[in-house]
Amino acid sequence: MPLTLFYSPGACSLSCHIALEESALAYERRRFGSRDGGTESAEYRAINPRGRVPALGFEDGTLLTEAAAILGYVAEQVPEKKLLPASHTRDHARAREWMGFIASTVHPTFRTVFRPERFADSETAKQEVRAGGLRLLSTYFADIEERLSGRPYALGDTFSLVDAYLFVFHGWASRLIVRPVIAPMPAFDAIVARVAARPAVVKVLGVEALPA
Repeated sequence: MPLTLFYSPGACSLSCHIALEESALAYERRRFGSRDGGTESAEYRAINPRGRVPALGFEDGTLLTEAAAILGYVAEQVPEKKLLPASHTRDHARAREWMGFIASTVHPTFRTVFRPERFADSETAKQEVRAGGLRLLSTYFADIEERLSGRPYALGDTFSLVDAYLFVFHGWASRLIVRPVIAPMPAFDAIVARVAARPAVVKVLGVEALPA
């Protein structure tokens, strides 16, 4: 297989898994979830010393990391699929804006909630870090909901890989520790329902053993 996706179920690599399935490119999957040694295992560290997913392996042994970069690469391999808007257009810039916001703002804030021990030592400090992260997530998801209001998809009338990327973090926002601080998101919920119904997404969720 020319491409290998290294993923962990439900992680941000889910967006890249969806992208590859939507693209119809030939690829194979290698799972590194908790029951498979995890991304901190020596086996995975030998593949990706950063110990993070997603990673996309090429035939020559090189590796591409970071979800936004992989999403862009996959879309460019199959321009006829229109998984992202054509380059040099305002819509393309808007897609990059969305992906930059998700990668640099939304995703890191989830880390403060799920893994506060990475940012503080005492239990009191950990709780303060988590509380601050939850306040920020409440603000970010309110902003996302406002931006999605009245739109069938993030970029307008058609599905794009921005929707696949957002899909992941909608799922994270549904987790018990986060859900109470998130205001109702009818526009976002509707987009996620449309994405979840796509055949490629149904297949990926089945492979990763995740609920729709």
